[in-house]
Amino acid sequence: MSIAAQILTTPISLYYFHQFPVYFLLSNLVVVPVSTVVLVATLALVLLSPIKIIAGFVGSLLKGLIWWLNTFIERMEDFPLAVWSGISINLAQSVLLFICIAGIAFWLMEQRKVGLWWALSGLLIFFCDKSCILLQCRQTAKTDRV
Repeated sequence: MSIAAQILTTPISLYYFHQFPVYFLLSNLVVVPVSTVVLVATLALVLLSPIKIIAGFVGSLLKGLIWWLNTFIERMEDFPLAVWSGISINLAQSVLLFICIAGIAFWLMEQRKVGLWWALSGLLIFFCDKSCILLQCRQTAKTDRV
């Protein structure tokens, strides 16, 4: 489920935040189960809040677990190449990435080549648009130097 969420949010993340988390799969293998435990423990803490001794114990465990989870995430950020940043795409390119994702999903689920053609067409148009923009930037940089 976390892979699907990452794939579907990637175009939006690239468009708004101009970065891509490289180790998302590795971190999600730890973060998703631990955050589920945190959520259940928080509900238990709310239910057990009238019993001060038990609530204090659950609260301490919850505090330690959240600290560990935050520390883990911070350590993942320190890995080499943890985030690819500086990726700039426009709205049209983001839509083209969604078309590519939808085409691949359709191809995989329905076993119909039309989905693959949509995906490849979206990807081709994406790369053509990105190349044109990069060429325009290069031309602008050359004229600014002269």
